[in-house]
Amino acid sequence: MGSVCAGLGQALQHGWQEGFPLQASPFQVLARQTGASLRELLTQCQTLQRQGTLQGPRVQWGARVSAWRLRGHLQGPPEAEQAGLQRLVALPGTAWVEWCEGDIQGVVFELQARSSSALRQQQASLSTWAQQDAQVDLLWIGLPEPACRHCTCGEHGGPCTDPELARRLEGGLPLCAHPFQAVASELGRSEREVLAQLRRWQDAGDLHGLSLAPPHRAQQQAVASVLLQGPFAPDLPQRLAAHTGVVDVQPVADTADQPVLWVSLSALRDLALPQLDQMLAAEGLKAQVRQRWLGLRSAPRAQPLFFQAPVV
Repeated sequence: MGSVCAGLGQALQHGWQEGFPLQASPFQVLARQTGASLRELLTQCQTLQRQGTLQGPRVQWGARVSAWRLRGHLQGPPEAEQAGLQRLVALPGTAWVEWCEGDIQGVVFELQARSSSALRQQQASLSTWAQQDAQVDLLWIGLPEPACRHCTCGEHGGPCTDPELARRLEGGLPLCAHPFQAVASELGRSEREVLAQLRRWQDAGDLHGLSLAPPHRAQQQAVASVLLQGPFAPDLPQRLAAHTGVVDVQPVADTADQPVLWVSLSALRDLALPQLDQMLAAEGLKAQVRQRWLGLRSAPRAQPLFFQAPVV
């Protein structure tokens, strides 16, 4: 069993995160890769799951599924900010949160959704809570609408046309010999139908794959950010994105009269702001800084949940 455990650990580090097979007996395929029997591998996986070090295979959606985005800034007493953070973690579309210091303090966050209505539901849920607590200030920061306002995956039978299956996949597959058959039985379908659907989604780019990996652990990452006031040269976003460490160059919506860019750079905590300042100086942008801050960013889950029940 020790060799099985070692083989499983190596496999998790070298590809199973993105290469869980879309086959009737996927664990049989993985067992051959480790030189173990199907029973040995499943027993080890189930043991790791009970220990909290492995989760059932979960879906990884393509970028088109998460087209709608909205950012916000929440500030108040520490206990109110902590309560807001807990509500953000509970929202299915929370992509990341930041504890900030500098020109912006409090909590900055981003919500994502597969439709404008789903995004508005989550926005309304958080706004209602903030309005009922006079100690919390909540500012919404709009991002441009996606080029395609409505998901086009329906043209090829994408996940938006089968939210029941998509929602089930977000919950993780069972660790058993025939996980797709188990899911199919729950949904009143055939295993062949479920596998065919997943392969269509994968071929269309809406499904990157399924991951068999340890449960997500929220880890803080230092991110230095700045809001830049325009006007800008047309090629400025591309130039900024090419700098080392830059993770985001995002126009802010509803600022057409005075365009605003949100630029974020990731580095070691003590180096993030100096590296950001160096980049701004090199591009001649120091005079256009509106707000500048350091955030400790973390993600509450590996990716937002796009097919969960609407937020009430």
